[in-house]
Amino acid sequence: MLLMRRIFWRGLGLLCILCFLPVAVSHPLKEERSLIISSGLTKSFQSAHFILNLNPIVWEQVWPRLEIIIDEWEKKQPEKTKGRVELTALRKYIEAGADKAQLDRVSWRKQGQKHALALLEKARLAIGLEKISSDGFFSEESHIEDQSPTPRQILGMKERGAQESETPLIALGDMAFDSPLILGEPARSLQITCNTCHNKGATNPAFFIPGLSQRSGGLDVSGSFFAPHANNGVFDHVDIPDLRGIRFTAPYGRNGRTASLREFTRNVIVHEFNGLEPDSLILDSLVAYMNEFEFLPNPKIHRDGTLSDLASSSAKRGEKIFHRPFPQMMRGKSCASCHQPDSHFIDHKRHDLGTVPGFSPHSLNGALDTPTLLSSKYTAPYFHDGSLASLSEVVLWFNQRFSLGLGEKEVKDLTSYLEEVGEGLDPYEKGGDSLVDELDELETFLSTYEYLESISHKKNLSLTLLTIAQKIEGQISELNESKQVSLIEKMASLIKEADRFLGEGKMFEAKSRIEKYRKLYRKNLEYLK
Repeated sequence: MLLMRRIFWRGLGLLCILCFLPVAVSHPLKEERSLIISSGLTKSFQSAHFILNLNPIVWEQVWPRLEIIIDEWEKKQPEKTKGRVELTALRKYIEAGADKAQLDRVSWRKQGQKHALALLEKARLAIGLEKISSDGFFSEESHIEDQSPTPRQILGMKERGAQESETPLIALGDMAFDSPLILGEPARSLQITCNTCHNKGATNPAFFIPGLSQRSGGLDVSGSFFAPHANNGVFDHVDIPDLRGIRFTAPYGRNGRTASLREFTRNVIVHEFNGLEPDSLILDSLVAYMNEFEFLPNPKIHRDGTLSDLASSSAKRGEKIFHRPFPQMMRGKSCASCHQPDSHFIDHKRHDLGTVPGFSPHSLNGALDTPTLLSSKYTAPYFHDGSLASLSEVVLWFNQRFSLGLGEKEVKDLTSYLEEVGEGLDPYEKGGDSLVDELDELETFLSTYEYLESISHKKNLSLTLLTIAQKIEGQISELNESKQVSLIEKMASLIKEADRFLGEGKMFEAKSRIEKYRKLYRKNLEYLK
């Protein structure tokens, strides 16, 4: 898929629907970072800066939340009441400029947006907040583009010879996975989709939103930014997990709280990203699509999870350590006790390793779900909050936490084992997706039209058409030739006309526009290449 630039008012072509299924566990936050993270006001300013950089009009969705936090700030620290004037000026400026921004995007980008960011900075200084750290940990530079290089996606039904266009429910799920329209505000206006975090069903290690991300590769989805009604009042950054093989990795959620993938998907849409209650067919299609995600083939392991002859000598020595019981680790468990090789390296259970801070010294709320090790070589960083950068750091953490007594050579061997278990053939696609590749995917989305028409499902017909139109328009920023731009605009216009006729109940006219779109695309296929 072509990289979607962070350009104001253009589709970014992304999503996070299941953004946070189980990975692992991690260190407590470092004290100095925890102090900065704990400040709701600092986080809100970072988020405001991020959202103004992308889409000033969405600021109206964020302002009430920032205002509430300011009220709380003033109650706790009444001497720091400055900043109200500056923030009120910013609010009025945004409200007055919203309509103008819609009419004149270029002017707003060059002038209005710059002024809004300047007002935001004046408010920060007036309130007395310290400047964001310069070490990049809390950099205001956002990144919600697709992962690069593009992960290789393996869909089971394709590997068995079927075409996605022949499987309407799966194709519909593919469309929904790549549609911001199933989510609520502000995610929808920011063009966030499942594919934002789970590019091709894998991960996005560079993903970062200031104020919401503690580090690249994850964010806090249980705060007030995306879904205020479901805010848990705690900053808990979670790393984006790989969704490959997801049908084998139940239960879902960091603490394994949800047995059903369908139920978990609904929770993400409604309570993490503020979406309306999803249509049952959309939920079914998303689950059908994700259930086709396969692990990367790995010739270094057999079907039962044991190493093959292709594994290195170091990995084979590490395999023995992996199965070795340690009396001091969880009453004599081995690594393989939880990461069972013959069960996709999971045990479908939860364990408390003492890495999640409890609400009291004797609380029992730290258990997390066991993650798989398959394809894990390509899913760094590790642990549930992404606090460890490499598999070698994971081994060192366990060695220290449980006093395993592993020497340097054994640490290296166990790391080699984990890396080779986590390998896979051709983990990344060769080259980037071309314009035609992108449009071919939209053709797959459109293949669901006849199925949805046959069951008179106008709501999902419209969702499909509007998603396709957005994705087509999202390609314009990547084009250099005016003729190509005109062609793409014409294609998007035909799809939007089809949706308009659909809304008016003129099914024949809607279908004719879709056929015109298909003919126009096929006629210009070679030119678009």
